[in-house]
Amino acid sequence: MLVNSKNQFAILFVNDHSYWKGTLLQFLGLNASQFYFLAKQNIIDWKIFDTVTLSRFDIYYSRENNKQDKISSADFLENCYKKIKQTNKNVTLEKNRLGLILKIGNRKSNNCSRIYQEKSSLKFEYEMKGKHLEKSYNLLVLNNFEEMELILTKRFLSYFSKLLPLQSSYLDWIRLINNDEKTLQ
Repeated sequence: MLVNSKNQFAILFVNDHSYWKGTLLQFLGLNASQFYFLAKQNIIDWKIFDTVTLSRFDIYYSRENNKQDKISSADFLENCYKKIKQTNKNVTLEKNRLGLILKIGNRKSNNCSRIYQEKSSLKFEYEMKGKHLEKSYNLLVLNNFEEMELILTKRFLSYFSKLLPLQSSYLDWIRLINNDEKTLQ
């Protein structure tokens, strides 16, 4: 662990809970980004994590609103809500002080996502949990970031591709990546 009086980052330690034995380390938001940055710099001593399990990994993409968008981001979220509600009862559309949030799935499940309306963008966030992260953790410890990121990114793209109306201008980034991937094959 790095200790520095100028360090602005934090780790939350949670000891023995009714769901697990041991200590849970939570890296929230920018703290997680910093930890990942340090891992990529090969600064993390993985020996101190010898009995660790990666329990959750979050990926997000922030898509800037642009003039080519035919509908507002609020209308896009409303359309997504209606489409998803037809097949998935565990979806809500809520408003907070920053805008709308489309919540898909349950935070206790292995797959959960949120689409946040921000000032001039939409943030697509996907939380992954469960045993399928075991391979990702092994790749992380081996500093095989390229393969790990490829696996997790494919899951992220596949999840949103199956869930959302791909013809929407707000999903141009998914169509672009999917087309690039098909071209490479």
